[in-house]
Amino acid sequence: MWRGHLKILAEYKGKPRKEAASNFRLETAHDCLTAHLRKIGMYKSSECTICQLQKSSMDKEHLLYCLKLDTMQKVLKNIMKLLECQSSDEIMSSPSAIGTTTM
Repeated sequence: MWRGHLKILAEYKGKPRKEAASNFRLETAHDCLTAHLRKIGMYKSSECTICQLQKSSMDKEHLLYCLKLDTMQKVLKNIMKLLECQSSDEIMSSPSAIGTTTM
């Protein structure tokens, strides 16, 4: 068991600590996602708290196709593009760049 964990640790050697710790937790399923929290008795449901999709357990695989996360990532990318603008006037003149999606 620990040999597998050591291999995972070796993959993240030299990475920033936060990134390495997050990836290690996802790989070993010792994360703060509802699937794990339910398994250890800390949460009643393993349902995704972001999209509330029924019969969908919130684990690392779900994060890859969670529709709400996809929408949020697109909005965040647009916000980051806006933040690269030179002035607040430029940001205010293009509010459509943020997008109007419901979350």
